[in-house]
Amino acid sequence: MDKTAEETYGEIGIDGRAASILPELDYITLLGASVYCFDRCQSFIVELLRSQGCVNLDWWKLTDQTAGMICDDVNHHLDDKSYINPKLHDDFQDLCHRRDRIIHAFPCTDEETGEQYLRTKVKATARNHAEANKQFPITRDYMTQFIEKVTDFEYRLDDVRTQMIVHKDYK
Repeated sequence: MDKTAEETYGEIGIDGRAASILPELDYITLLGASVYCFDRCQSFIVELLRSQGCVNLDWWKLTDQTAGMICDDVNHHLDDKSYINPKLHDDFQDLCHRRDRIIHAFPCTDEETGEQYLRTKVKATARNHAEANKQFPITRDYMTQFIEKVTDFEYRLDDVRTQMIVHKDYK
């Protein structure tokens, strides 16, 4: 027999009141997977930054930094290697932006179905006046695509690590 979302939430210690305002379990699972995959990727970036013998970056400080701050370190310490694709920084920055849209989203209720979900908005920057503040939902498809992009990026990071080892930049 299939369990209801409320029963499953109850099994993990979330009471009925809280369960009644949460999205469907598959949505919550994708949300958690999105966060986990990105955090794993960020940890991989920290490993690559720390593993360079010529760079004195402290693991504790790197771990305390936001992803955006780590992006600057990627730009200065990984993109400067001729054997690494110079788009590494840009691609990580794009993932940071997409992750931020998930993390800084706001909960909504669909007026017709009563379904709970997250919405976000295009962050206003100096370059995107036309799109700034436009709202959009964080859909299952958005999170699935995000997870795929992060996974692809992690494979690229594994290639970077291999290249760093070959070029003796990895300790």
